[in-house]
Amino acid sequence: MGKFNFFTMGLFVIIAYMTTFLVKRAEQYVLYKHGVKKYAAQGKCLYMCAYLVLIFFCVIHNVDMYPKYPSENTIDMQAYIYFFQEGLTAGWDWKKIITFNQWEPLFYSINLFIRLFTSNYRIYWFILYSIYVICLLVFTSQFFDNIRTFCIYPFFIVQLLYGMCALRNCMANAFCLLAFCFLKKEKKALFILMIILAMGCHYTAVFVLPAIIAVECGKKLGNYRREKLLTIVVIATVVANIAIPIAKIVILQTKYSVYLGQKMTLLGQMYMVCCAAAGILFLNDMKKKYPELDFLVYIVAYNCILTPLIMEFNIYRINDYFMLPRLMVWSMVIECLQDKVKGQNSKKLVAIIGGFVMFMWMIKSVYDMQGYGIMPYLNYYI
Repeated sequence: MGKFNFFTMGLFVIIAYMTTFLVKRAEQYVLYKHGVKKYAAQGKCLYMCAYLVLIFFCVIHNVDMYPKYPSENTIDMQAYIYFFQEGLTAGWDWKKIITFNQWEPLFYSINLFIRLFTSNYRIYWFILYSIYVICLLVFTSQFFDNIRTFCIYPFFIVQLLYGMCALRNCMANAFCLLAFCFLKKEKKALFILMIILAMGCHYTAVFVLPAIIAVECGKKLGNYRREKLLTIVVIATVVANIAIPIAKIVILQTKYSVYLGQKMTLLGQMYMVCCAAAGILFLNDMKKKYPELDFLVYIVAYNCILTPLIMEFNIYRINDYFMLPRLMVWSMVIECLQDKVKGQNSKKLVAIIGGFVMFMWMIKSVYDMQGYGIMPYLNYYI
């Protein structure tokens, strides 16, 4: 467990492209009724096929149960299986819950509920991953169209593999994806509700809640919005850096104090910073081309502001919540860049470069996760 496997990598790429193909085909059966996006029966069937591919992929993967948990060099998934099968009894100590010192209450409750009728961890996976995959496909149906293809390949594998490494974060991500869908429709109360549910699965989802403030502020920027947004991001990032000592005092009171001293490098965050910078640079173009999706730039800019805290306290889970909005922004940046070049060959070249960057990012992300227990996928060749 934890060794790179070329067959496994190949399988991941095949799953990514297979699901992408199904979703792109489904977009050919879109119907708009009173401005609302709907799918014909063929489109719904294709989305059902995408669900079956992804859920089958999630449920049958291998987890090496040796060395047994708890011991050194065990992976997170071994811990989740152990706690589920042994019937975790964390109880309901509200003081510990409020101070972030106990397993998240909603995830704990879901574990107890499933444990009432089964101890089979694959059934456990099926239920939890079904929730996540459905939320992922709902997000895709709300944000993706048949033109926006530059970011779709990593959608169905990178985020899913993160979920296969950490179930609590996977469930929190599921609710965050729904939250972004509600934010697109300007249903703020439902956005807040979804984030509260996400916090019930992983406390770090609390950092997604201020995204609604970022979006509301972004909408009020008016003229020179790009310049104003850049100024706000720079100032807010400096303030976040200054606030690190205060944040350290707060984190010392929680279970996340174990991460203090495990700093991340700026180089490791450059993909996120570059995406935010590109989004801000093309903000005016996106406002004209995608008036219903420009709010994603404000979300990604907010994610960038959190960089000092993410680096100082190794809270890498925060970036996971904003992964799909980042991919959408990258996709829109590439399409805006295409509009600025002349000639079909030049436009195709931009598309190829954009797709290649996404493909390489996907490969790198999967490679970096090899130590999390996702390789080999099965016991034998793959």
